[in-house]
Amino acid sequence: MKNTILILLLTISPLLAHAQGQLVKGAAKAATAKGVSKAVTGVPAGAGFRVANGTLINTNLRPLTAATEGEILATVMSNSPTKTLLNRQHTYDLERYTAKAILGKAQQLQPRLDLGDLAAREALLTEIIAVRNDALHDFLSQSIKTQNYEQFLMDLADYYSVPVEFISSTELRFIASKNPAETFAQSAVNYMVRHPHKINLKFREIMKNPFLEASLKDLLRGYIAARSLTPVQQHQLLELLKEAYTQHTKSIVQAEHNAQSTVIVYQEMLARLEQFVAQHGRLPAWHSGDPQERLLFNRISVIMEHNQTNFFKDVLPLREKIQTILESYPKKYITLDETTDRLIEYVEKHGTTPSWPEDETTLTYAEGLFLESVFHWWTKDMNFRSLFEKYRYPDVPELNL
Repeated sequence: MKNTILILLLTISPLLAHAQGQLVKGAAKAATAKGVSKAVTGVPAGAGFRVANGTLINTNLRPLTAATEGEILATVMSNSPTKTLLNRQHTYDLERYTAKAILGKAQQLQPRLDLGDLAAREALLTEIIAVRNDALHDFLSQSIKTQNYEQFLMDLADYYSVPVEFISSTELRFIASKNPAETFAQSAVNYMVRHPHKINLKFREIMKNPFLEASLKDLLRGYIAARSLTPVQQHQLLELLKEAYTQHTKSIVQAEHNAQSTVIVYQEMLARLEQFVAQHGRLPAWHSGDPQERLLFNRISVIMEHNQTNFFKDVLPLREKIQTILESYPKKYITLDETTDRLIEYVEKHGTTPSWPEDETTLTYAEGLFLESVFHWWTKDMNFRSLFEKYRYPDVPELNL
């Protein structure tokens, strides 16, 4: 049974899954597809480039080789403390952005809230569903239910260290922070004074930073454990938090520098993908007879589908550009009728159903596309599956009715 399509399904289904779905993962919106050029984009003209058949070719790109595959995998797949720190920073930025939106919505609803409008209160409760911290969510919910909107605004602003200025007890405005360290430290102290043992989001991120001095972390833990904070202790904590913020910020800058090797991989793969689609009008295929094309497919798959470590600021725009290209070239198969005709011809010629060769590098692009289409229609069309199974098991009576 080795030379049957069953081997294809059992042994290379991960590759086939890439070819039919993973490489073009996500639903492509029409507006996105229309906005993508089929030509090379974002590639500067000048030294290191040449034009071939109307396509700008980057001659600085090193040839893809299996020898560097380990290097690419090690760089992209590594889940280092540096990447963890950067990923967490990105998540923090997103949460803080959400908090600003909630504060803005609360200000819009304030006139109705002041009048006791129940619909406005329900709307505000719906807004805070986006708050990820359970304790803060409970604090905010209680403030809404008791109509203590001043407390609501203070808790939200202080937890996310959003620089605001209160014009009245329920009216505020966003301000530009002249001293981010001061803004963070004061908001963190304010939050702890109102909620002993509870720390705001930036404080949490700082305590999780593996590059922060251990002695400083120990001092901060002492203040977190305190039942209450005297004015003197509040001042001491304020100074410690400023230092912690400085160390945290410096470590993020260093982490961004250390992660540049990963960023470079994404930049290079984006350039290669842009160049490939400009030349061929399609995505690279895993079943291509061209080893360079197969390596490009594999590496795009690795950096886009098989890692959960690169979701930080410098990488995300590159990922988005790659994903836009992938979604703009949906997978194409041979039609059902043509695949059926070719299956019949194959069986008549070879006396068996098509199978995957042990050495996939011997396949031409057309042969690989045929096998891929067989798998596709086997999964999508019951009549095709029945026909295939009849050819595959000619001695089974119930399949030859």
